[in-house]
Amino acid sequence: MIEIGSRARSGNTYRHFFPDCRYFGIDVSAGPNVDFVTDAHTMEGVTETFDFAFSISVFEHLMMPWVAAHALNRVLNVGGLAFIQSHPAWPLHEVPWDFFRFSKESWSSIFNKFTGFEVLDAGYALEAAIVPANMESGPLQTFDEHPTFLLSACLARKVGPPTADWAADPATIYNLNYSH
Repeated sequence: MIEIGSRARSGNTYRHFFPDCRYFGIDVSAGPNVDFVTDAHTMEGVTETFDFAFSISVFEHLMMPWVAAHALNRVLNVGGLAFIQSHPAWPLHEVPWDFFRFSKESWSSIFNKFTGFEVLDAGYALEAAIVPANMESGPLQTFDEHPTFLLSACLARKVGPPTADWAADPATIYNLNYSH
């Protein structure tokens, strides 16, 4: 299995949940729990293939998560599964490398026939409420009556090679020299 974003950045690691599996952790920066340093947008240098991939709270930090899905396709075996968890709502963090929030519906825009995947399931966890600092008038007064969630995740399966390609290199658009 491969973990995308394996560095113990928040003090959390997941390797110990899989004691009987061959684990390979990648991250954009060296550090604890990282077996190989590479950018998830390319996974350059990753030569093995895997039956399972997972990523916890990383995809919101990827400038082009669909390009990372394309790269994941290259290192995942056909029929292999990917569990990807991120956030539909969360305070800004690790700025300026905080690009996206994901609804459960958004996963199929990333993991689809064009990236060589199908979404098997997607959902939410950790219900929350967003309460604006100033709710004096208008629609903001009822914001707290509408739930949101802190976590969103999907389970996707690789069904074949990607049918689309992206020529854009994220590093030519934005400084991706991650410093956190």
